[in-house]
Amino acid sequence: MINIHNISNQNWKNTKISILGAGKSGISAAKLCKYIGAKPFISENRNDENLKKILIGFDHELNGHTNNVLNCKLLIISPGINPTIPIIKKCKKNGIPIISELEFASWFSNTPIIAVTGSNGKSTTVNLIKKMFDCAKINNQIGANFGTPFSEIVLFEKRNPNKNKLNILEVSSFQLEYIYHFSPNYSIILNISPDHLDRHGTIDNYLKQKLKITKNLREPGWLIFNSGDILLSNQLHDYERNIPFSQSYS
Repeated sequence: MINIHNISNQNWKNTKISILGAGKSGISAAKLCKYIGAKPFISENRNDENLKKILIGFDHELNGHTNNVLNCKLLIISPGINPTIPIIKKCKKNGIPIISELEFASWFSNTPIIAVTGSNGKSTTVNLIKKMFDCAKINNQIGANFGTPFSEIVLFEKRNPNKNKLNILEVSSFQLEYIYHFSPNYSIILNISPDHLDRHGTIDNYLKQKLKITKNLREPGWLIFNSGDILLSNQLHDYERNIPFSQSYS
């Protein structure tokens, strides 16, 4: 199995990697896998003619996740896949490391990252940040939960070295569930309100997933958060290297 806690010296050639989900992020992860020399296997619940055309050239299965998924050294889970489904439980039982597509893509990028999360306003904030850097004539790309999957952005970087200077990512709680090394230069948390409780169960668990964006913060990284949000303030007011902001109304 892949040692996800020490991936710096990993030889990816012919490494079998299973990917759950054949949406945009799953397909992008599979393309990045091929680029680094790994062997992706895509497993998807749906079964239609359009998918069959999209998946030409990839080892794959449709109409359900079978035990074929277990024949791998690493499992990449797409954001829309619920981590409580039986095949993921089998992967855990078999000791297969599980990571998000966001985490996987981050292993192959050295470009600075601004990551934005929160319950509301993520897409608006990401677009505003992009406009700022566009005005400054700094080449940047936006994506992840919004627009282009992070794996596609990273694949573009690998094929076009030095063209992109900054990644501005909208990040969801689903994408943060299975991160280990993902480390933005600037992590921004806008607000927290009850959301996706059908997946996370409780507001506390939802908050726990969101706060993973701070997990690997290190110098010279900074955490920017809404100090007017009581849930965030209670968790982060003593956090080192933080920049609090608040909203004021007249």
